[in-house]
Amino acid sequence: MRYDYYPRKAEKVKALGTCTWESIPRMFPGKYNMVYVSGTPVVNSVSPIDVYYVPAEHFEVVDDVWSTAWDFELKTTPPLAVLEATVHWQMKGKKVVVHFLQPHHPFIGKVKLKDDFSNVREAYKANVDLVIEYAMKAVNGTTLITADHGELLGENGYIGHTRNFMKVGSGRIDYEKLLSIPWEEIV
Repeated sequence: MRYDYYPRKAEKVKALGTCTWESIPRMFPGKYNMVYVSGTPVVNSVSPIDVYYVPAEHFEVVDDVWSTAWDFELKTTPPLAVLEATVHWQMKGKKVVVHFLQPHHPFIGKVKLKDDFSNVREAYKANVDLVIEYAMKAVNGTTLITADHGELLGENGYIGHTRNFMKVGSGRIDYEKLLSIPWEEIV
């Protein structure tokens, strides 16, 4: 989630990678007595993210919400399913890392992406608003809202982030936009 699209007051920090594969192993290098609720297939209980990082070796439980709640029409895991899994673990007294797939493409908020990408910024903002609505419902005690990477929204012709650009530009990649993410602590 890009810092400049985050709708709440937050500190601007630098992401530890340009995609989930890079960021998660750097964000969570140790072993954690927490549940990782995953809306993304990238972080799962079975497969490594890369050759060396297996999420199940770093968390007490990796809850593969995406594996049962994936919506094939939307081509994503709806945020409601991630929220429900989060509340389930919170009710059991567990500390939880919650990984919503939004605001990541596909954009399922109130504004849908046009085929020519001409409204990518509006569609992305609508996806951010959607996921923040659900993330705020997951707040239970001290909570940190952040992201694993940002997103390019047409800067120099690039849309997406490193490994999954939807449209390839010809200019340089704007790493400032790709790596600037929000950091909001809610107590």
